[in-house]
Parts: sequence; C-alpha cells; structure tokens
Amino acid sequence: MSPKSIQNKSRKSILYVEDNPSNLRLIQSFIEGYSNFNFISALNAKDGIAVARKSQPSLILMDIDLPEINGLTAFAMLQSWQETRSTPVIALSASAMEHEIKNASNMGFKDYIIKPVDLTYLMGAIHKSVEIPLS
Repeated sequence: MSPKSIQNKSRKSILYVEDNPSNLRLIQSFIEGYSNFNFISALNAKDGIAVARKSQPSLILMDIDLPEINGLTAFAMLQSWQETRSTPVIALSASAMEHEIKNASNMGFKDYIIKPVDLTYLMGAIHKSVEIPLS
C-alpha cells in the first residue's frame, strides 16, 4: 500500500479509491487545482479502507467497479467502523442503471456520479457533502 498524499493539515482531505490510473490522474489533477484540499488515493478497496481508517479523510470518492472488493461492499465495511462511519462517501461509476443509483442512495452514499465525470458537478457534490467552500 502506497497512497499518494500531499500533506497540509489545514486543508480538508479527499480520498479517491480508484483502480484505473487515467481516471485517478484526472480527478487528482482536478482536486489538486483547489488550494483547500489534500488528495489521497488508493488503487483498490482493501487499501482504500486501510487508508480511510488511518487518515480519516473529510470525504471519500469511491469507484464502484473495483477488483476483488467492489465499492458497495467497501462502503458497507466503512460503515461498520466507528472511525469511518460518519465519513461522507460519493460513488463514481460508469454504470448509469437506475436501480444501481437507487441502491447506492439507499445504502447511504452522499451522491452517485456517472463516469465520465462532469467535473463541475463533482465539485458541487464535494462542496455539498462536506460543506467545503469553493476557492
């Protein structure tokens, strides 16, 4: 496990759990363009859960279609631990099936964003989920 992190304790941290390197780079580049965020990443759910439990980010962006442990299962696992239970999680998925979106909402995800990601919508969802001012 080797999450990439930019350390600055005065900023809010966002963990992105994503196995696709190009998707990860896109979101990382976008998030790092805002001065009020630390960006942390993990390439699979197991590492993402470990990072979330250790670093307790302000927000988690969770890819749904992950290898071994999918994003829905990872979210359920995060809900079972005291240190991550209240962390808002936004689902990101290439699937736009209505029942999948509804299922994620019923589970407690703060939002469900369909890939390719509309970056303006993503920033609005981040802002709404953790009440971080845009800068």
